[in-house]
Amino acid sequence: MKVLILFPFIVFFGGGFAQTQQSCVNKVAIPQCLPALANYLQSQASLLQNLSQELQTAKQETEKVKASLGQWPAGSYCILASGGCPKGFTKKSGHMRALNMYSHTPTYIQPVHFGSSRITCHGKCGQYGNWVGDLYISACCK
Repeated sequence: MKVLILFPFIVFFGGGFAQTQQSCVNKVAIPQCLPALANYLQSQASLLQNLSQELQTAKQETEKVKASLGQWPAGSYCILASGGCPKGFTKKSGHMRALNMYSHTPTYIQPVHFGSSRITCHGKCGQYGNWVGDLYISACCK
């Protein structure tokens, strides 16, 4: 009996049986091919077991990451506020007004709003001489 039936099966699973497949196809009885096939299947079983363990580890790590989503890191720090603060944070606000600056031109003061904080001119830019800068900062701290 020829082993032609086994040949496509072995090639489909990666050809690890390559060294003995030629002799098994060339009119060698099936019992002589079984040890090589058993070795090949054992190596595939080990590979499958390793991949299963790696997949399980990856799933556990993914669950840890999912559980941490939406949580702020531990420690004491502040983030710039934009409206209200996240749970566990307290809003702190402060300002410096009428800062003495070299000039009121856009090179030296660029008005901008970022969240609840802002940099602006004091009054109309240049209205009070060099006392032109206002800085308002709002932060959420924990």
